[in-house]
Amino acid sequence: MKVLAVCSDLQTIASLEILLDGDVVPIFSETGNDILSILTELEAQAKDASHVMIDAYLLCREHPTPSDLGGAALAMHIRLTPSLEKLSLLPLVVLTHDPIAWLLRESPDYILLLAPACEVLVRTSEEVTLPYLLEQMQSFENLEEMQRAIRPFVLYTEADERMREHSYRNRAGASRFLQEFSGATADEAILLHFDTAGTAPLWLKKLYFLHPELRAVSVGDADDLGKLRRMFQARSVLVIDDEHRFGWSYGIHRALSDPPVSPEFFQNQANDFWTEDRKLRCVDSFQAAMNLLEESSDLLQERLQTWKTCEQALLDCDQKQAKANKSVTETKQKESSCKEQLTKSEEKYEKCQASFQAAEAAMLDQFEKLAPVAFDIMEEDTGSPGSPEVKQKLVMDAHTRAPQLSRIVESYKSASKSLADAEAPREQAQKDCADAQQEKQAAEEGYKQAQREYQQARTAMSSAEAQLQPLNYFPYSMVFLDLRLEHPEDEQQPIEELTGMRLLKKIKTCFPDVPVIMMTASAKALSSEKARSLGVDGYWTKGIQSGNMLRQTVLACAEKLELRAIWLNIQKIQHKTNLYCNTSGSSNVSTLPHGNSDRKLMERWLVDSFLLLQRGRDSLPLLSSQDHPYDHIILNMGLIQELRFKHVQDAFWESNTSEESFRKMRNNVAHAFRSNQQRQLQPRESCNRDDALKFFRHTLKCLLSNMNSP
Repeated sequence: MKVLAVCSDLQTIASLEILLDGDVVPIFSETGNDILSILTELEAQAKDASHVMIDAYLLCREHPTPSDLGGAALAMHIRLTPSLEKLSLLPLVVLTHDPIAWLLRESPDYILLLAPACEVLVRTSEEVTLPYLLEQMQSFENLEEMQRAIRPFVLYTEADERMREHSYRNRAGASRFLQEFSGATADEAILLHFDTAGTAPLWLKKLYFLHPELRAVSVGDADDLGKLRRMFQARSVLVIDDEHRFGWSYGIHRALSDPPVSPEFFQNQANDFWTEDRKLRCVDSFQAAMNLLEESSDLLQERLQTWKTCEQALLDCDQKQAKANKSVTETKQKESSCKEQLTKSEEKYEKCQASFQAAEAAMLDQFEKLAPVAFDIMEEDTGSPGSPEVKQKLVMDAHTRAPQLSRIVESYKSASKSLADAEAPREQAQKDCADAQQEKQAAEEGYKQAQREYQQARTAMSSAEAQLQPLNYFPYSMVFLDLRLEHPEDEQQPIEELTGMRLLKKIKTCFPDVPVIMMTASAKALSSEKARSLGVDGYWTKGIQSGNMLRQTVLACAEKLELRAIWLNIQKIQHKTNLYCNTSGSSNVSTLPHGNSDRKLMERWLVDSFLLLQRGRDSLPLLSSQDHPYDHIILNMGLIQELRFKHVQDAFWESNTSEESFRKMRNNVAHAFRSNQQRQLQPRESCNRDDALKFFRHTLKCLLSNMNSP
């Protein structure tokens, strides 16, 4: 016989050694020891042991005073922990100073101490019978025999059920979650939460004993786990859960990342932390989560405002550059015109100069010929020798040449005047040409400056665009959210005021493009309905629904992850100073400022269409069951198209094949029936997601353009 004696005082152990002739293995416990360490030591000694004796008033960390009856609780742990194997099958003797009736009044749970192979021994009257009692007690042959024998003595109370409603689902359910959702092994799951021999509370062990099916784990498709990891290969998630340390945060990370970080990492972190691979951020308090959302929302609005300023500055610089380029073109044309005028003036001046030079030469030639005659006449008049006939001939010759000389002089005077008249236009043309060249140089310099400013504006715009990438303000592709983050305050709040609901509303207000999956221990239908009315993308109940179901819920959000760019473009459109639309079918472009009625309609249709993509039919309660969400999106985009091109002629649609194809798509959706070759009306097929997305993205691109003309 080998008796394992668990006591908190040496006197009891000494008494037992005397009664049993030394066949006692003492296991001493004080308030510093926990039940897990006691069970571990008992299990190590149980191989060749025959009985276990426990002091009902045992002291341990979980039961620090004698009135806590730590020994009675230890006996129940031994019986209800099948993983202890042989130890759980040994006969148990609980030593007490009080009768069993008193123990039962303390807690009905202690009726388990009256089950077969267990005795409650009152020391004052029955210690002398201990050796005989031990000889009569036998171990159970196997686990099944033990469980059948004690089942009628296991009570599951209302208090246990209250614990189950929250604690089981939030804590013990993590083991099943780890295995089903993240593919963890059973041994790995045990490391992360309190479903182990010593740490599981008695209410949970009773629950598992009475309902062993709760331990059943359904192994999911390994391909689904691969899909999850590919889906989040370059993405991160946000987990908001005050009890994530029980395995929820580790399980999510393990499912999305390979290899995962160690389980201990999640148990030893502060209330707000990132994993080293930046795959997961975990926040465990309501206020910290709300601060995070508000800061991210403020940052987004600030960056949208910066983008708006940069976009307007780029537009202004583009217009300035176009104006400067036009000025360069005009000054070049002016310079060319001035050069052409100068060339004409130069040609005219050269002609006048040639005429003047010819007239001057003719006049000088005549002067040279008349000079000798004049000298001869002068000599005759002064008494020079010569006959009167000679004198008369000289005088007649001079009279003959005088008209010719007069004409030559007049021609010279006219040529001189023409040359003088040609000089002024030539000088003016030279001045105009010089001025035009200076204007062109100034325009070219202005254009270069406009180009530099435009490039600076483009750089600023590129920076603003980069800062608007979700990674730089809210880098989470999905949020896993708990329903209750503050205990016990949340227990007294109406559903809409629960901390999780308030956070869900904040997320869907600030970041409706981010899917949210609520992971909660609450299975109440009202909670689920309220969450869905606020736009939650999945509602998963801890401890009730399988991890495989959560996998499918996450995978179903894959298409939604592609919508973040669409929502960001909608916000850009809402922040733009002006939208540009063609309203006449020509090159004329009109602007729609904030407050314009057409613009308000456009923005409302964009948001409605996004919500239809994100949330489906639930986003528009008035949508009839016969209307498909994708059809409604195409109708909305068609209406926006009509506002973009008001009053255009049919010729415009025929020449613009891209817009015409979308217009036809809208028209097909607008008509509930179509005719076949026999001209019989048949219901048309609904449009698909790809068509809706194509039309949606085209519309966004056009509205973001600053020149929305055909």
